[in-house]
Amino acid sequence: MKFVLFFVLFGSINLIAQDPIVYNLEWHEEYNGGKVHHLISLSDQYRLSDHEDSSAVPTDIIRPEEGPAPNSFKLKGIYRKRCLNALNISENDVVYVYDYAQDKLLRFYVRGLELAAVLSHYSSVDYQYLSQRDYRIGFKINPKYLTGFKPYYTHVLVAIGKTNPFTRGKMEAIKWKKIDNNKFPTETTLMNEIKYVEKCIPMETYQFELDDMTIYLQNIGLNGNLNGRHIAIVKSNEIITEFYFRGSEGGSPSPLNGIHPDYGPYVYQFAGQLFKDNPPMILGFMSHSFGCSGIHSIEKESHSIYINCDNRH
Repeated sequence: MKFVLFFVLFGSINLIAQDPIVYNLEWHEEYNGGKVHHLISLSDQYRLSDHEDSSAVPTDIIRPEEGPAPNSFKLKGIYRKRCLNALNISENDVVYVYDYAQDKLLRFYVRGLELAAVLSHYSSVDYQYLSQRDYRIGFKINPKYLTGFKPYYTHVLVAIGKTNPFTRGKMEAIKWKKIDNNKFPTETTLMNEIKYVEKCIPMETYQFELDDMTIYLQNIGLNGNLNGRHIAIVKSNEIITEFYFRGSEGGSPSPLNGIHPDYGPYVYQFAGQLFKDNPPMILGFMSHSFGCSGIHSIEKESHSIYINCDNRH
């Protein structure tokens, strides 16, 4: 199954078909007793509805005659089948959990995973009325299977299907090299728009060599405050694609690898061949308080990938 992503930049909209569909993996703690599990939330793809033909959460559970509704419960029978059918997921499909920073890949058959409804972070069992939309739908992963994965799963992506879409061992942590501001490519399509909209100036400029390409990054700001980052990727002396990552209420530019003294050796930005049959990708430029991150194609005519994370607000 594919879906459509709208990528908006300074008023221009590009219609982008996404394939593969990827999810994140998150740490989750039950409210009743502190039980910990890990959740692959599918709710960005499967929107819960109160209509009886589309809901995957039994109404008598979320609105019991006595006592509070549960914060988490297993979906079985018709409810599990209804959800998987809506997502075009088969019980024989495989869930691929890939840490691209460590090149660790795990596989789980869908039929062996619990499908659960978990109360969202913005709802409470104390609410008098709960609806389908107060819950998230997702697969639970037992923590014992994730030994060796780093906390918070920042570099973990999940895909579900018949075959593994990930390319193993081809992602590289970006090592930024500081250069003079005047070495940033000048023939860019976004520069005039950035100056006009942001009324900002260049602060620092960095570069990174990836195969036969150079990735240029320039911090854009005003009065010493960082507003955003302009990315230009050059191949054979030609700019093949550009991005501008702008800070907002819902997100801010991530620290650059090895640059910010308060973040030590932690790595955010990666580049390389992440998916089979797809061009090289870059990611890790924005940190989101709400909304989800993206994986961006280095090649101009190819698509970007939205990470389904069910980050409601």
